[in-house]
Amino acid sequence: MAVVTTLDIAGLTAEDYSRILDRIGVERRPAGGIYQHIAHATDDGYRIIEIWDDKAGLELFLQDTLFPAAQELQVQREMSIMTQTLHNIFVPRIGELTALANDAPGGPVKRAKVWASRIEDAAIDHRSPGGTCVRTPGTTMVTAASAKRLFFPAGDYRHAPAGVVQLRVIRSGSSYAEIDLGRGLRRVFTRPGDLLLSLPERATRFKIEEPRELTMITVDSALASRLLVSAGGTPEDLVILTDRPIRDSLVAELCRRLEGDSPANPIVREWALGLVFANLLRLGHARQRQQKSPVLTSQRFDRVLATIDGDLEKGVSIDHLAGIAGIPRRAFTAAFREATQLPVHQFILRRRVDRAVELLENSDLPLAEIAQHAGFTHQAHMNRVVTRLKGLSPGRLRSRRRDG
Repeated sequence: MAVVTTLDIAGLTAEDYSRILDRIGVERRPAGGIYQHIAHATDDGYRIIEIWDDKAGLELFLQDTLFPAAQELQVQREMSIMTQTLHNIFVPRIGELTALANDAPGGPVKRAKVWASRIEDAAIDHRSPGGTCVRTPGTTMVTAASAKRLFFPAGDYRHAPAGVVQLRVIRSGSSYAEIDLGRGLRRVFTRPGDLLLSLPERATRFKIEEPRELTMITVDSALASRLLVSAGGTPEDLVILTDRPIRDSLVAELCRRLEGDSPANPIVREWALGLVFANLLRLGHARQRQQKSPVLTSQRFDRVLATIDGDLEKGVSIDHLAGIAGIPRRAFTAAFREATQLPVHQFILRRRVDRAVELLENSDLPLAEIAQHAGFTHQAHMNRVVTRLKGLSPGRLRSRRRDG
């Protein structure tokens, strides 16, 4: 029977509390049987409220872990403990968690890690009607989903409709690829962290020029539909996300955790999947709003791309590109990033790398001249950037061509 315990600790300071948490490591690896931990300062110390699977597990944790740690750190305070049988608890619905996650402090990667951890705290174990009633946003055991790491050599991969929702998270490999997620073949630049979504009734094709390592999340279509409905949407709302790669730090982090350390509790796993779909739904709605008033049309983008490629050697300013597109600089940079998933300067840098690799493979020009023709400031600059993005130095790339 689940229990809720309240510990009132007189004289405990925030510093003492943090030292004890660090010593027992519960934030990194919670004790088995604990579902929720809440702590706050009071007028004369600290109050800690926890929910446990049963009273025996709580008492074992207190005697074997908490009390010895407090004694070792010489943080022994007067404490009163009250334990009661838990009757009920309500937690945020999946659809509400997306907004909460976006309001978390820090940058996108930090927010992703914080909320990927909090989702496990929020997913309370479901009890049978004869026991404690703990309500969660869905009680179906997740057996219709999987997460695994896959490696694909360079090649042309065509797949018939899979009948399931598939979310691919690129883990390694940065280069251009021709991708069809069900809405036509597009040449796009892909990099680690990109998300590629395909839906059950859509055939897909991936023509990749370099090896790729990715995490594949596969979800039964019925489960995906139920999770989307709980978040306030439908599978049709995600179709708009299948034209090119998307990026979302929280989704990528949750997928990484689902692959690397799959939660033993199936409800925790379902909450994680639910938050993945809630965020995809948010991205889909945002894309729909943007498409109602397109800024950088395909014709404008083609003119911008031709200007970038034509002026790689001498360089081109963002203001000039915005003028070519016929829109203000701020609107141009936002629209360009939406279209390419890269800031303007990063996109131009990758075009320089592509030009350098092309010259390395198809000419005998000295490296210094190749750096100049590709628009790098000097040879050393080219060496650093090419090595970082391609994994091989210009000299090694040229040697590979000669050896082949």
